[in-house]
Amino acid sequence: MKRRRPTPWRLAILRANLWGGPVIAPLSVVRLKDTSDWPRNRQFRIGYYGRMDGLNTVWLVNELGKYEQTVDQRSILRYFDILS
Repeated sequence: MKRRRPTPWRLAILRANLWGGPVIAPLSVVRLKDTSDWPRNRQFRIGYYGRMDGLNTVWLVNELGKYEQTVDQRSILRYFDILS
């Protein structure tokens, strides 16, 4: 029986898990925790991961649907609450 090759998305997740944390799925909704630097309770959608950026670069999409800023996977877990 032949072994099936993993899909590119599965390979990317396996590589991203090397840093020790989960990968947040695209189109997830996150809310900013209470921090002193940024406005409170702001919600973002996780944008799609780019091939050039990799899975550690997370694009945040604002309420208007525009790609606004990037963070890394660890910052998502530290500064954001995952809503869905």
